[in-house]
Amino acid sequence: MNMATVTQLKLTPPLDLSVIIPVTGRYDAPETLYASYSRALKKTGRTYEIIYVLDGPYPLISAMAERLAEAGAPVKAIGFNREFGEAACLREGAKRAVGNAVLFLPAYSQIDPDAIQQVLDQLRTDDIVVASRDRRNDRPLNRLRSWGFEMVARIAGSRYADPGCVVRAVRRRVLDEVPIQDEQHRFLPLMAELHGFRVGQVTVPQATSDARRPQHRPSIYLNVVLDLFAVAFLLRFIQKPFRFFGTIGAVSIILSVLLGIYLLYERQVTGVPMSDRPLLVLDALLVIVGVQIAAIGLVAEIVLFTRNDGGKHYHIDTIVEEGQPIA
Repeated sequence: MNMATVTQLKLTPPLDLSVIIPVTGRYDAPETLYASYSRALKKTGRTYEIIYVLDGPYPLISAMAERLAEAGAPVKAIGFNREFGEAACLREGAKRAVGNAVLFLPAYSQIDPDAIQQVLDQLRTDDIVVASRDRRNDRPLNRLRSWGFEMVARIAGSRYADPGCVVRAVRRRVLDEVPIQDEQHRFLPLMAELHGFRVGQVTVPQATSDARRPQHRPSIYLNVVLDLFAVAFLLRFIQKPFRFFGTIGAVSIILSVLLGIYLLYERQVTGVPMSDRPLLVLDALLVIVGVQIAAIGLVAEIVLFTRNDGGKHYHIDTIVEEGQPIA
């Protein structure tokens, strides 16, 4: 490293915040939204950058980002050549973010921009802050969909209101330890909790335009529900798959044993023959299925054991050495 590089590094202070805005289809007027976001961010008194990640060609937003960057605004734009999904946008944005904290904002108004201050203030005590909209003025159908989504999200262990709100503030160290998985990025707070991070939630005013806007297509909700089941499985059994498959296999075998006892009882007491009975076929089927399901769990355990790279699945909050907290 030469002296010029050292001088440059010393003159460049770290940013307080990186704002990542994925553009994946729905977006509001870019100039208006940028003005409202930047005005709210300036009020926080933090140094920041705004990173637009475009999931495909969005010439209007790309041209706006170029104009702002040329004018000296703290704006970056990353464009994919085709659609890769919101998770890819968030992952690439987080990879290029240099702030000590990251704020995820949608490309359309979901919350009152002035509430950004409230979300960031909560980050002083929590590692992740999840925003939820105060939907008292929302359309009844939107509130019903949100309530249904919230109830289904509880399958995965979610205790947060309004899981459809994508406004989240995250400390940098969380993203360093918890990867953003494909199509499971909506459940980043749950994954972070699994690693031991503190997750908080704040209720903020809903944007006026968001209350009038129709929500997503039903097919999107179906995909999210399927993702929820996947997340629920991963959160509970990712380290011990045999507990899941083994339990199902054991239940199947126990049912087979009970059914076999019943068939033997009928054969010995009432004289009903066992041959040519559908229950006998079902009994044999339960044993075979139970053993196979349990075997799948064992194979999964073996794969995990042999491929374990020693990576940690926990988060260290503090370390004290010689009486001094250093982390």
